[in-house]
Amino acid sequence: MLKSQVLEGYIIKLDEAGATSDEIKVIYDEFVSAKQDEARSFAAAPRPEPIKEVAPPTEGADIMQAPIHQELANTLQKLIDESISKASQREASWQTPVEPTQEEQVTASMPTAEPESTFDINEDLLTWFEELEGVGKHKDIAGNPTNPYGVLNTLGLKKEEEEDDRAFANRLAIAYRNKMESIVPEIKEAPIPVQQAAMSMMWNTGNLFSGQKKDIKKGNYMGFASNLLDVVTVSDGEDLPKDEKGEPTERWVVGGLLNRRAKEYNKVAAEAGAEPIVSYEVKDNGDNTVTLIYTTKSGARLMGGIVKGKDKKLVIKGKKQNDVN
Repeated sequence: MLKSQVLEGYIIKLDEAGATSDEIKVIYDEFVSAKQDEARSFAAAPRPEPIKEVAPPTEGADIMQAPIHQELANTLQKLIDESISKASQREASWQTPVEPTQEEQVTASMPTAEPESTFDINEDLLTWFEELEGVGKHKDIAGNPTNPYGVLNTLGLKKEEEEDDRAFANRLAIAYRNKMESIVPEIKEAPIPVQQAAMSMMWNTGNLFSGQKKDIKKGNYMGFASNLLDVVTVSDGEDLPKDEKGEPTERWVVGGLLNRRAKEYNKVAAEAGAEPIVSYEVKDNGDNTVTLIYTTKSGARLMGGIVKGKDKKLVIKGKKQNDVN
């Protein structure tokens, strides 16, 4: 493969990856230089048919003016013209504004928090967790022991002897927020409801998923909210059936998690002026997959995605259809 072909492929990959024009121009200049070197090599190569000997082109002369075989000259010129045309089209596309998606248009209307802003974890977030999780020790649907305010993973922190449940949950929430900001620093610039929904996801699952992080980094907050809606399964827990090796044989789709994700979505939607979700449905497709469907106030249906059981039996826990409460 010619060097120019390798470079051209690299340019296309850079373009697809969203590289800047300055980054691509460095490679494109090398591509043009390689193309010219290859043209000179073709011109200097021995020919099966005798051609009239001529003096080599002077420095800076247009190589295509050399009296080489006409068919070869035409082929080379076509290759160079096509490459330059493609590069020009790509350059033009960099300057062409891309139409924002509907989610990005809604997000654009949302007021953003100042970079230094924070929300009051103790008063705002934990009060919400009281509603979602309760304030007493309990087991979650999969049988996992859960601390007050829904704490599963304490990140290595231990409750002090004189510390009450809310104070410990507040200290843990600060640790989770620090973890979240280290994962996606752009969260500090997001509107408060986006920060709260992201913290709720961190609190519930211990992490943010790749699509969610990407949307936060891009400032596509309604896209982030939509990416919450398919995180509704439990694959481990004391109450899940196990095989002889102690591995769970089922994957549960939990109605209560659909309800929670809808509430997280609605926090972001309220800030954006978008419609809230009022109900959800889990549709069994009969092939060890289910489709998640959320319905907004006007009756519009939002597809939460398709959940697959894969190597486990998919089981629906809780109501298959219910109002968000």
